[in-house]
Amino acid sequence: MPLCPQITITPITVTSTGMSQTSIVPIVAASTEEIDELQVEIDAVEVSVNGKNHIYRQTTAPDGTVYPLTEGDVWFDTDDGNKQYYWTGTAWVSVQDTGIAAAQAASAAAVAAAAAAAAAATAAQTTADGKNKIYRQTTMPTAGPFSEGDLWFDTDDDNKFYRYTSGAFSAFSLGNNAIADLSATKLTAGTIDASVITVSNINAGNISTGFLAAARIQAASLDASVLVAGTITAVQITAGTITGAKIAAGTIVASNIAVATITATQIAGATITAAEIAGSTITAAEISAGSITVDRLSAGTLTAFTLQTSTGARRVTVSASTNSISFREASTTVGHIGPASISGVVMHYGSTFNPAATTYPQTYVSSGSAQIAYSSGIYCEVSSTGVVLNGDVYTLDQFYNQDPVTSANAANTRMDTDGRTRRSTASSQRYKENVVGLRTVAHLDPNKLLTLPVRAFSYKTDYLDAADDRAGLLMPGFIAEEVAEIYPIAADKDKGLIESWNDRMIVPSMLALIQDLHGRVVTLEGKP
Repeated sequence: MPLCPQITITPITVTSTGMSQTSIVPIVAASTEEIDELQVEIDAVEVSVNGKNHIYRQTTAPDGTVYPLTEGDVWFDTDDGNKQYYWTGTAWVSVQDTGIAAAQAASAAAVAAAAAAAAAATAAQTTADGKNKIYRQTTMPTAGPFSEGDLWFDTDDDNKFYRYTSGAFSAFSLGNNAIADLSATKLTAGTIDASVITVSNINAGNISTGFLAAARIQAASLDASVLVAGTITAVQITAGTITGAKIAAGTIVASNIAVATITATQIAGATITAAEIAGSTITAAEISAGSITVDRLSAGTLTAFTLQTSTGARRVTVSASTNSISFREASTTVGHIGPASISGVVMHYGSTFNPAATTYPQTYVSSGSAQIAYSSGIYCEVSSTGVVLNGDVYTLDQFYNQDPVTSANAANTRMDTDGRTRRSTASSQRYKENVVGLRTVAHLDPNKLLTLPVRAFSYKTDYLDAADDRAGLLMPGFIAEEVAEIYPIAADKDKGLIESWNDRMIVPSMLALIQDLHGRVVTLEGKP
């Protein structure tokens, strides 16, 4: 046997379950002593790994089929409130806290005490239920239980009372013997029905308070001959009792009406019309402030007027003279809204309304467009032709031109603050389907790019601004038409014409080619 024999060793994989051999790898120039030392180290590792304790969380007791059971292993029974066990070397033994059992015993004692309290409460309720009850309410009691002799005072019927007998509440009253000693001195309030009183000597002298109602006065028995002048005033007349039918025509003239005695409450709605008012007899002095409100005005009766929400420093005014609405803040008119003389509606800042729409800033809306303008040269206009921005646009981190075939910014043209314009397509798995390997799709074979010419060129002077750093210089790149012929998916079009090549289509294919080359290098050199 040579000193350095050709031998083979089976590689050993160490895992939490032990060791396993997976393949045969040739090892050259290893001595027998070295092999023996290696085997000793491997045996030590296996013993160390197999000696570790395990923790199990499952519904059934572990049986050692997955991992060998070792003394001290722990099992949580997930079907029994995570009850804990440990392996003694021969069996699984519960290690449940004894405090739990004590708590369970205390809980059982509390339940028993609660049951005893409930029984005592039931007994007390039974005793209470045997007493008579008195109800004071507007409706007959129905809840029960009721006992013979329970009383109900109907508070909606002057406390008429009822007694519960033979299963129902029945009305009853006190007999004569119960009120035999009732006298007038014992009556302090209320009324006594006249039908139960025998009257023999009531005359006017016996009436000391109160009044006779109209029903007690014979109709037509009172006339002017029995009325003393000045004895009947407004306080003696019930509201609404004297109507036009009771007053003879022409009997009441201005001299009979005291100043300020007739107010709105004395005038029935619509009873006074223009025919009843003498010309020029009502002036501003006769109208109380605030007594004429909008509901008193017929539609179209106000012209050439001015309305304002208040007289204070902050108000809104509708002006007939300017045909506009103005807004006043801190005693200064700050803006107006009104019809534009050139058609449409204009809203602008300023102290005086300008229907010509030449006061700025302003918002102007017509049948053809809508415009927000800071000045005549800085504005944003929306019309049937689109959106026009005139002036500089600031503070935009990115400007998006939305692709109409998408519903979000997943595919669009984006202009960055550095002046670059690019087309962006989202790469998240959320927006994709039919995901396969690139080389499984024939027309996307990246090897086609190997035939794509790489050109050098300069841009025409009417395309690239002369101030550009690369103006007139040769630069590397592709010709979009050549890209369309060789790798069509990477050619972008604008209105049917080939415009550019898409780096997001080229780069993945180039990476596939680089991966191929990398694989070949690893194979040839034998290292990554």
